[in-house]
Amino acid sequence: MALEIKHVAELSHMYFRIPAYQRGYRWEKKQIYQLLDDLLEFSICIENAKESDELDGGSKHISEVGFYCLQPLAIMPKIDENGGKVYEVIDGQQRLTTLY
Repeated sequence: MALEIKHVAELSHMYFRIPAYQRGYRWEKKQIYQLLDDLLEFSICIENAKESDELDGGSKHISEVGFYCLQPLAIMPKIDENGGKVYEVIDGQQRLTTLY
């Protein structure tokens, strides 16, 4: 099975299922804020790069920023009882649930 890089927006069109063997949601405020603050900091960096590009008339700054890589999600495609496609979450439940 090949790994794919997806934009986080693509996840909003996917259906996920947490299998019964997975532990429940365990993140506390500290972990939640760390993830969300990290995303906010990256988005501010992107906005600053865009503003800098507009002033310079180039695109070198945005390319220097790169992209934000959320740690991998391990998912397995499945078919649910109604015949629809769902993804069983093997690893990444805490991050995925926090983003949701």
